[in-house]
Amino acid sequence: MGVRLIQINLHHCKAATAALQKYIADNNIQIALIQEPYSYRGQIRGLGNLNGRLVSDPKEGPNLRSCIFIRKDIEATPLWEFCDRDTAAVKVQIKTAERSYDTIIVSAYFPHDQQGEPPPTTVRRLVDHQRLENLIIGCDANAHHTIWGSTGTNKRGESLLNYCAASGLNILNVGEEPTFVNILRREVIDLTIGKGRICDLVKKWHVSDEPSLSDHRYIRFDLESMDINPETYRNARKTDWDLFNEILGRELENCPTEAKDNVELEVLTESVTEAIKVAFENSCPLSKPRQAGNTSWWNQELGELRKTVRKLFNRAKRTGEWNLYRQHLTRYNDAIKRAKKEGWRKLCRDLTETPAYARLYKAISKGPQQTLGSCLKPDGEYTTHRGRNAWRNAEHALSGIENSPSTRIYPGPNSYHSEQGQKGTLGTSKKGSNLREG
Repeated sequence: MGVRLIQINLHHCKAATAALQKYIADNNIQIALIQEPYSYRGQIRGLGNLNGRLVSDPKEGPNLRSCIFIRKDIEATPLWEFCDRDTAAVKVQIKTAERSYDTIIVSAYFPHDQQGEPPPTTVRRLVDHQRLENLIIGCDANAHHTIWGSTGTNKRGESLLNYCAASGLNILNVGEEPTFVNILRREVIDLTIGKGRICDLVKKWHVSDEPSLSDHRYIRFDLESMDINPETYRNARKTDWDLFNEILGRELENCPTEAKDNVELEVLTESVTEAIKVAFENSCPLSKPRQAGNTSWWNQELGELRKTVRKLFNRAKRTGEWNLYRQHLTRYNDAIKRAKKEGWRKLCRDLTETPAYARLYKAISKGPQQTLGSCLKPDGEYTTHRGRNAWRNAEHALSGIENSPSTRIYPGPNSYHSEQGQKGTLGTSKKGSNLREG
């Protein structure tokens, strides 16, 4: 099956974000390339409970127009040097039976009012990156050309097509199905662009009929690769302890009961350990990590409305009668807002019944995740390897210790001297500090 991707411009719409959350959960989407996400108080909102993380430029706040959602089972390194208001970029590894492909995946918004020809400067820098071999860009290009299915060609479309041809970029769109639809026009302005051998791994590219609650439509495609099989585990809380005791009793009957020397003691230990292992494995079922999360606010009414809107959209494409579709789309939009509001109220009611210490734990553990990405080196270049990223972050952390008023790091692999002349070693104390005295 491979890696499942989706591409969409949400127009900063809250209901469209909720619809995307449901689509990601239902279709096990692993990477979402999002333009104009919904944000509130400087944070991208509405994509929680999906067992993943968001990558975007942390400096832009409410002005963001691009981000990438990545599920946790995909190893991805954010490329901060290529992240800005209109661009988000990550590096992932796509594994096939023959080889692995280091691939840069980008979500980009090409502003229609930008100075100069498309694509924007950050995308041009990325395409010219010397270590770039494979590239996938999901973008709202705001450019028209008949080559990718638009009804006409404008200056921006000509400029973008010429740039793609000169830079070895391929337009991966298939067919002429509109990616942007409103009551006035239907156009193809959302593009999937690729470079390198990864283009041959793009499969099942299509524009989905699923209602997105945005003027833009979902673009779906897969990157053909080896399936990622999540590791299974056993949750001790789900153990049937009565069954455990019963099986353990039977298994211990076959174990020796005494040991006269070290050899017999080893045999007895191994027998008891094996008996406990057999009892546990037979009384505690295997579990798989939760993949796409849940959407507890979804209900049967929303499911029926979604089916109706999908049918009316397909009918409107054939007949040109859009009024009935727009009416039901508005009803679907309002129903999602009501369901989300009621879901929030239910969550608040449940929280009041939760002990104070549990509420505190949830508040602390559910904060924004900090993702390790590329790091700026002293020579002005950025790291390109995950191990080097971690090393540069460690160096940065140690430089903070070195510049503190109470501690100075001196040459030597594992030693430090404080200003008071005391000696010690780098390590971790029982209280979790970075230094402990020798």
